[in-house]
Amino acid sequence: MRNNLIDNIKDLAYVRHDGQYRRGPGNIPYIEHPKAVVEKLRDWGINNEIVIAAAWGHDLLEDTDVNENDIIDCADVKSKGLELLQLIKKLTYDPTRWASKGDWLKHIAENESLYVMYVKAADRYCNTKDFCKAGRYKKAKSYLLDAWPIIEKVSHKKSNVRNDFKELLDEIENSL
Repeated sequence: MRNNLIDNIKDLAYVRHDGQYRRGPGNIPYIEHPKAVVEKLRDWGINNEIVIAAAWGHDLLEDTDVNENDIIDCADVKSKGLELLQLIKKLTYDPTRWASKGDWLKHIAENESLYVMYVKAADRYCNTKDFCKAGRYKKAKSYLLDAWPIIEKVSHKKSNVRNDFKELLDEIENSL
């Protein structure tokens, strides 16, 4: 294992998402999704180590057999591993805790840190772009609007985030 949190969680994501593919047209390896989320965060000027690491690992608990200790072990310092785990857990939908994804997204918008909101906004942006590529514009609009309270909060902090979401919503509206 390397001595770098981002590289370690990235390596874990590559290994554990190996053999998984995105839903929709094409045979796109699943790892392309966390990679796109990381790229979008960096486009927005977000380079915090824990946030970028969480973006690489944001689907590990939900979509793979990774356990909490696997995530903690990515860090050279246990406290940093625990911080990463807590962020990833906040980004993981738990149907036993929330009545719906809408309730969970509302909770994130009202209660979580900007770090959590930025990763969730980038995740929603990338998934929405994928729906658009597949021509599923109604689904794209509803999926994007479900997370609008989060998007509004992060958009107020950075104009490039606001512009990206405005362009995406315009693309959807023009295609409906």
